[in-house]
Amino acid sequence: SKKGVLKTVDLTPEVLRAALGYAKIRCAVSPLAVMGLTSQAALLCAQDTKTPVLAVMVASVVNIVGDYVFVAKMRWGVRGAALATSMASLMANGMLVGKVWRMMGGWKDAHREKEEQGQQTQHTEQLAKNTNLSKSEETDPAD
Repeated sequence: SKKGVLKTVDLTPEVLRAALGYAKIRCAVSPLAVMGLTSQAALLCAQDTKTPVLAVMVASVVNIVGDYVFVAKMRWGVRGAALATSMASLMANGMLVGKVWRMMGGWKDAHREKEEQGQQTQHTEQLAKNTNLSKSEETDPAD
């Protein structure tokens, strides 16, 4: 017999089939969702709050439009809702991951430039040192 919360859950084969169909569709995009959550955290740590807000707004619009098209118009039911939600997730998480990807490229370029500047500074210092040594050899009173 069912206990607690399970008393209110419909576990008929029809509902279970619909739930499984929904889960299969949603699971297909779950790796990108995990990447999106990580990207959102990185953006917030970098004090970029605009990109996560924009991503949520885009996801909301895509989900609403997708639900209207797939559920209300095309009558795909639960699978249509799963497809709409998955498309919204792809859009939002793609935006977040893309922004972090571009941001990391900028950080890599800045780091590379800093390393190159450090190498140039070392090279210039070595040249100056060598020049000073050769000048001191020319004016060495021991000759």
